[in-house]
Order: sequence, then structure tokens, then C-alpha cells
Amino acid sequence: MKTIKSFLHIPGIFLMVISTMLLSCSGKKENKQEEHHAHEEEETRIILSKTQQENSGIVLGKLEEKNISEALKVNGKIDVPPQSMANVSIPFGGFLKSTFLLAGQRVKKGEVLAFMEHPDYIQLQQDYLVAKSERDFLKKELDRQKVLARKNITAEKKLQKVQADYEAIKAKTEGFAAKMRMLNINQKALDKNGKIVSSIPVVSPINGFVAESHAKVGAFYNPTDVLFYLVNPEELHLELFVYEKDIPKTFIGQEVRFRLPSDPNIRHAEVTLISEQVDEHRTITVHSELTEDNTGLKPGMYVDATIITGRDTTAALPEDAVIRFDGGNYVFAKVPAPKGQFAYEMIPVERGASQDDYTAVKLPSNVKANTQLVVKGGYTLLSLLKNGEDEGHSH
Repeated sequence: MKTIKSFLHIPGIFLMVISTMLLSCSGKKENKQEEHHAHEEEETRIILSKTQQENSGIVLGKLEEKNISEALKVNGKIDVPPQSMANVSIPFGGFLKSTFLLAGQRVKKGEVLAFMEHPDYIQLQQDYLVAKSERDFLKKELDRQKVLARKNITAEKKLQKVQADYEAIKAKTEGFAAKMRMLNINQKALDKNGKIVSSIPVVSPINGFVAESHAKVGAFYNPTDVLFYLVNPEELHLELFVYEKDIPKTFIGQEVRFRLPSDPNIRHAEVTLISEQVDEHRTITVHSELTEDNTGLKPGMYVDATIITGRDTTAALPEDAVIRFDGGNYVFAKVPAPKGQFAYEMIPVERGASQDDYTAVKLPSNVKANTQLVVKGGYTLLSLLKNGEDEGHSH
């Protein structure tokens, strides 16, 4: 009976042992969870030794009040007004006799760009000279008939006929002269010596440079064919494209800052004209006049631009102080640390507009405005912090 009684007590002892083991495992699990939770809380804090601090290159600062401009980022291109562009063609078809003009070459208004030739140019001058001679004859005849009419020697009807003939030939002569002016034929020289020229000059209508040349010696050109495309770079302006939703933010007189993709230098302009029509891309065109030297700019160049829509004084930090990480923006704040050590806390911030290497920043409500912040060396701390985490996880 005792034996049986002892045996009956064994399950109870076994249950007690199992229970103790379970409680022990549960306690260890809870301890591990607490340790892991504590580790997660410490992920944003890093402690440096004095040597690490000295070698880190960290510079501390505080929030500063800065005049940060509100800006509208847009795209655009360098353009010129219509009066600063010219397609050069010949008003009456002809053959290109000669030209020494190359693309990129500068020209002045009135400068000869090429010479054209065609039998019609010669015929025009002949017709002009014949008509001019007939006009001069009829002018003298008209004067004679007027004298005779005053003396009642000739009939009024004859005077009227001479008058009509004279007016007709005069109009014809002036028509030939107008055509010659279009062809840059020197009418005065032709009147003086009667010398007909076989080729005529093509002259530049504006100051500028040759943006395109389609000239080929010996080729025939119709009036609709373009020989040269000229541009005056002295009147360059910006043509910016603003989306429909941003139209209320734009007005004449706004400051514009822009740069070329290949040039980091910021240039300046001023809004001078805003289109009234929205295009198929739901944008309007905003024209801006350059307010400084336009050296290096050429029509058609693409630009990144910022239209300054307002100004505000706000708390800001140097751009290097704001750390971009994992889709968020952060700064490192100096926090209390054991003697001989230096501690920094990584805190999230709201990032605003940037200007002149400063960025508007809003700290969390529980962080004081006069807190010492890392303004240089933040990415070094981030690297040390995250590398430390990886090592911790690997253990």
C-alpha cells in the first residue's frame, strides 16, 4: 500500500516540475521581449566617446530665424520675342549665286548674307527703265497739253487722254520700283547710269546670329523657301509653363530664379507677361524678362525655374542639418550623457522650403526651440547609429 501510495504521488511532483519549467521559460521570454523593446527604444540614440566626438567633425547649432521664400517650381525654356527672329527668304524665286554665311555667325541689320540671280531680275530692271522713259515722255507731253489747253489751242478731250496715259505709266513705273526695293536693287544707281545688275543681294533684316542655314550654292529657291533663320540673342526671355492649379499664385513682377541643367549657377528674371489661355496640357505660358547678363544662353535651352510666390520669416537650419532617411526627415539633437561621453538623439522633423542653403524646419512639440542640434556631421551619426544596429542584430 505504501508503495502504491508513493507511486500515486509521482504525477503530482511531475506536474510541479513542469509548471516550474514553464514559468521559468515564460519569464525568460518576457525578459527577452523587454530587452528587445528596450533595444528598439534606443535605436534613435547614439553615444560617442570623447575620441569619437573629436573625430566625427560634428558641429552644433540652434534654430535660426531666416527669411525663406515660398516658391513654385516650374519648367521652361529660353525663347525670344517674334521681332527678334527672322526667316530670310527671297520674294521672287531665284538661284543662289554665292554666300559665305555659316550657322552661328553673327550678322548686322542690312548686312549682305548672299547673292541671288535669275533672268526675271534682269527683265524687271528692263521693264522699269522702259516704263520710266515712257513716264518721263508723257510727263512732258502732259505739261505741253496743259499750256495749249490754257490757250484754247487743243481740245479738252486730248488733254484728258494724255493725263490718263501719264497716270497709268506712272503707276506702272512705281510698281516696278517697289518690286526692285523688295529685291534690294539700287533704284537710284539704275536711274543714274541705267546699268542693269545680274545678281541681287539678300540682306539681314535684324541684328543677331545665324541659327540655321539652308543655303546651297546653285540651288533654286522659291519665295516660300527659307535660306537662313536668324535670332537676336540680346532680347532673350524665359518662357515658363505653369500648371492650371498654380495660376492664382503667379502675377506680374514676381522674382524668378532659374538655372540650366548643365550649369549650377542661379540666374534671375522677372515675370512680365502671363498668358490668358490654358493649353491642351492644362498649363499657361508665363514670360519673364532676364534681369542680368545672359551670356551662354541660347534660344531653345531647357531651364529649371522657381517663381517666388511669397516670403516668410521662419525657423530654419542649414540644409546639411536635415537628414533624409527611410522616407522621412530627421535632425540629431544633443542630449544628456554620462561624464566623458556625448549623446545624440535622432528626432523627426517637418521640412519646409529651402533657400540660400537653409531649410525651414518644424521640431516636434516636445523639443525646445533652443535645443542644441547637429548642423554638420549628421550623416556621420546616422551611419554610426545604423551600423551599430546591424552589429547588434547580428549578435
